[in-house]
Order: sequence, then C-alpha cells, then structure tokens
Amino acid sequence: VFEIKELISKEKVTLFSSNFALYRDISTRVMSALKAEFDTCEVYSVDEAFFAIDEDVTEEALMQVRARIMQKTGIPVSIGVAETKTLAKVANGIAKKGSGVCILDKMHRENTISSILCGSIWGIGRQTSASLSKMKIYTVGDLLAQDTTFIRQSLGVVGERICLELKGVSVYKIGDRIDEEQKSYMSTRSFGKPIHEKATLKSALGYHIAHLAEKLRYDSCVASKITIIMRASRFGPFAYREGSASVLLPNPTNDTFALTAEVSRLFNQLYDIEIPYKKAGVLLSSIEPEGNTTSSLFKDSLQIEKMEKLNDVNDAINSKFGSATIRQAVTMGGEKWKER
Repeated sequence: VFEIKELISKEKVTLFSSNFALYRDISTRVMSALKAEFDTCEVYSVDEAFFAIDEDVTEEALMQVRARIMQKTGIPVSIGVAETKTLAKVANGIAKKGSGVCILDKMHRENTISSILCGSIWGIGRQTSASLSKMKIYTVGDLLAQDTTFIRQSLGVVGERICLELKGVSVYKIGDRIDEEQKSYMSTRSFGKPIHEKATLKSALGYHIAHLAEKLRYDSCVASKITIIMRASRFGPFAYREGSASVLLPNPTNDTFALTAEVSRLFNQLYDIEIPYKKAGVLLSSIEPEGNTTSSLFKDSLQIEKMEKLNDVNDAINSKFGSATIRQAVTMGGEKWKER
C-alpha cells in the first residue's frame, strides 16, 4: 500500500482490512449454491471446486448457472469445462479473462493450450518451472513434445501425470482427493512436568510449527489447515477439558512466520491458566503440492515473495550450520519443556 499512496489519494481508493471469517462464510454459501446445481461436488479450496458434468452441456446453460450463483450469493464465479481436472483449470483461466464460462473441447484443445506457459499449469510450481526453463521447455506445447521417458526421468511420476492430463487422459478423478486428515504432518511432545506458563507453552508450539513448516518446504508442499493440541494429564481433573483448536487458511502456505502467527491466535483462544498442561503439539492437514494451489484475490504477492526469500535464507543457514541455528524468538525457553 505504501508504494501506491499517491494513486490511492488521487483515485479515492477505499482500503479494507482482511476478514477471513467473512471469506469462509461466503465460500460456504457459494459452495452450497454450487452443490444445488451439480450432483457430484469436490470442494478443493476456499474458492474452488470440481464437478462432474454432462458431456453435451452448453455454454448457454452454464451462463445460466453462473447467473443463478450470482443471484443467490452476490459472488461472480468462473466455470471451466474440459476432459480432465488440469484442463478444466486451464479452461477456468480462460473463462476469467472472457465471459466467465469456457468449454475446452477436444477439437480446439491443442491449439488453445500449446502456447500457455508451463508455470501457469496446475501442479507445476516455481522450482519445476525453473527446471523446465533450463531445459528450454517454456510452453505446454514444448512440454507435450517431449518423450514420455524424458518426462518421467526429469519430472517424475507427478510430471508424467500432468502431461497425461494435458493430453486429455483423466488421472485425477472427481472425489479422488485424499481426506485431509489422512495426509497430515504432526509434531507433538509430552512435558517432563506440568506447565502453566504462557511463554513456555508458546515456545513449545513455536518449535513444533517451525519444524513442520521446514518439512513442508523440503517436500515442496503447503498446508491449509492448522490444529493445535494442548492437553492436561489423562489422569487428572482436567482430563476431559477441550484440548484442541483449528483454523482453515484462506491461502495454503509453508511460510514459518504466517503459520506461527496463526498458531499464536489459536493458542490465545485455547489457553487456560488453570490447566497444568502435559502435552502440546501442532497438526498440519489439507497438505498438497506447492504448485497445485490457486492464487487468491486477497494474496499480497510482494509480501509472499519477500517471506519466501526469508524462509529460503533461514533454511540455507540451518542446513549449513545445524538445525535451529537461526530461529524465531518465540521458541526461546525450550529448556523448560524439553526435559523429557
């Protein structure tokens, strides 16, 4: 915002603070409206869903669906239709720039997608895109011209699947997504003695989330759901007291600082000074490959790029000099809870 202060003043731009609870509420309403239109629904993220639809659907019919969603929720949606999920994502991108609806049929598919840059394809992240550029593979046309063996050796099974999807061979079926709790990262620790102190508990949670965020980046993944766990002894008077809190992130991330901020908010909701805590930990779920996420309208791209660089430097230093050589101050005081 500070970079466009003059523009804001000149054009009388109105600024609003973020309201993620509102975004989630709107998302729920839009998804409910969509489910009323289609039989098969797979909610993919806060602002995206996949549907199975008849092959003979017309653009006019989808425009009517779009109008009904707008009437019910006040939210404009774009609809992309194609033979596979990856192609449907491409079609959706085209729809956003046009009428809001795009049916990408087999006849026009090849000419339509051949000039699209690889980096804009679902499943191809920043690092993969850079690797492809080094091999002088810039567009989808360049990618699909490669031999299958070369693709498998260079990009692995994921790259091979992306190519199949781009060729119209459906690999990712509707409803095939792994349940978010089945694919998750968890870090927990029991304490040597009960802990009441707020700073000590925050230190433990800060340690766990930093560890998990580093693991996410190492695996080139992001998470969109955080759950913190804080429990008393199973044998004491507080055994049945509520011991967890969760939040669904509007933008999947692996940024240590963003995740730590969310953990801190959850901690403030859950913490009770009366409880002698014996265990604390963090669960990250709704894990997916970094390149599979959709950019949100509400993302601050400059800030995200800045934090990515900071995390990269953090990881490089710790890789060279040892784990936790550089870390967030919130993790200090670990000696009070790591005794066990």
